[in-house]
Amino acid sequence: MQARTNPDQAGPIVIPTNSPRVLPIRVVRGIGVLLVILLLPPPLHAQYLDPGSGSILIQVLLGGVVGLAAILKLYWHKIRGILPGAKRAVRHDN
Repeated sequence: MQARTNPDQAGPIVIPTNSPRVLPIRVVRGIGVLLVILLLPPPLHAQYLDPGSGSILIQVLLGGVVGLAAILKLYWHKIRGILPGAKRAVRHDN
């Protein structure tokens, strides 16, 4: 079947299936503009930290320090054994 070119012709409308679908340039341009707007960082005047955000940041930092201290305490003997010049504990069996 051939595609109908004249709207006055009788017969079914056939859409060729082997032609690639191409987005209109305005759609592509609109998607590009949207991506640029979404990927740009906000201006400096729009970045605001209220007191609640500041306290959460301080809690996260303190929690990280305490967690690191706990890990060092648990694995201190293994860490010390890896370091050069570390004295090994001498076992005295009586």
